[in-house]
Amino acid sequence: MPAALQALRARLRAVGTGIWVASDGAMRRAWAAGDDGLTPLSAAAAVRARTRRTRGLHVVPLKAGRRVIGLVAVRVSQPLSADATRLLADVSAVLAPFLAQAERTHELEEAVARRTRELDEQRNFFESIVDALPV
Repeated sequence: MPAALQALRARLRAVGTGIWVASDGAMRRAWAAGDDGLTPLSAAAAVRARTRRTRGLHVVPLKAGRRVIGLVAVRVSQPLSADATRLLADVSAVLAPFLAQAERTHELEEAVARRTRELDEQRNFFESIVDALPV
């Protein structure tokens, strides 16, 4: 991902690019090339904002259905052309499904680990009962 962000940064002649993902109700920077100009608080505010372009900062949401699962942020020193804006939208449209799938995979891995712990606890409990039985 860093190489792709670096290529996007070079193509857009940007100061910095970044991909932010929603995690536990907050935004965190997952990857960056240069300084995208965001902090976790400003990234969260960008999700809620109606306008996504301010003073050289372009933010495009990454959506899974209606839910925003992340952001692509680009900080530029000069305005983006219409082609560059379309490129940014296309990159976001391509990335969103991959991030959504990674999020689902992570959730499934956590569920499997949780269930495995539960089964281990139950097995240990039953073993302790069997061990305590008189022979």
